[in-house]
Amino acid sequence: MPPNVPVKLFWSVVVGDALSRSELQNGEKFPGVSQYTGPVANADGSVDTYFGPQTPTGREKNWIRTVPGKGWLPMLEHWLSNKRNSVMRWTSHHRVFPGFG
Repeated sequence: MPPNVPVKLFWSVVVGDALSRSELQNGEKFPGVSQYTGPVANADGSVDTYFGPQTPTGREKNWIRTVPGKGWLPMLEHWLSNKRNSVMRWTSHHRVFPGFG
């Protein structure tokens, strides 16, 4: 997540089930990372999010568990844009690292 996300309440990255499009049942109470879950930020204020079936060492606060053999998709949520109009012109530049986990 880049620094200074334009929201009034909070941002969140949640793992969804690819078939049902609901939250992935992964054994966690909440399958996501948000500014309220205490992720570790980088020096520039951005937040890296890690996905995989096993916790990456030292990145536990920024990790979302996936389930081996089960399709999933990341869902980015912005709760109440701080823009006056309903159309946001903001882009999140996500990097995907194939083969992680």
